[in-house]
Amino acid sequence: GALQDYVFNFDGTNSFLTIPNSTDFDYGTGDFTWSFWLNVNSHVNFAGLFYFASVGAPYRLKIQTDSTIFLDAGNNDVQISDLGSGLAGSGWHSLIFVRNSGTIITYLDGSQVDSVSYSHALNSGGNDLIIGDNAGQYFNGSFSNISIWNAALTSSQVTEIYNSGKPANLNNHSAYSNLVSWWQ
Repeated sequence: GALQDYVFNFDGTNSFLTIPNSTDFDYGTGDFTWSFWLNVNSHVNFAGLFYFASVGAPYRLKIQTDSTIFLDAGNNDVQISDLGSGLAGSGWHSLIFVRNSGTIITYLDGSQVDSVSYSHALNSGGNDLIIGDNAGQYFNGSFSNISIWNAALTSSQVTEIYNSGKPANLNNHSAYSNLVSWWQ
């Protein structure tokens, strides 16, 4: 993806961002929070949001053309949220996923839209984090302010992220101490 003014742009054909592997992406069955701003140009079915290396990777987060989001850990492919009507062409949206005690809560634009039990272990297997690709299913649109925590943020912290806008300065965020990765 190309970086322009705090935005990663992906063309939907062959662009993605590679982040070197870190044990910060190995959650096991523990808590985490993933947060990013997303602007979908057009939907590509099963487009990758977060993905670890090859097919059958340890885990991946993908979005379908109907704006449902699936989390796949090995053979445990589960729909974790339905964002309603397609996001394509509707501008920027805040998307935050929080796993707290085996439940993944999805927030769209600061409001909870889904809560799904998902206790499968999530470990990177030593693979790099790929953003914007899922084994050739490329994301078409833009990401901004991608942030990863190794803890479950509270609903008030999610609201704090959403209300601070895009891109936010997470150095001043109440959960800054648990922030493990942040790409403005």
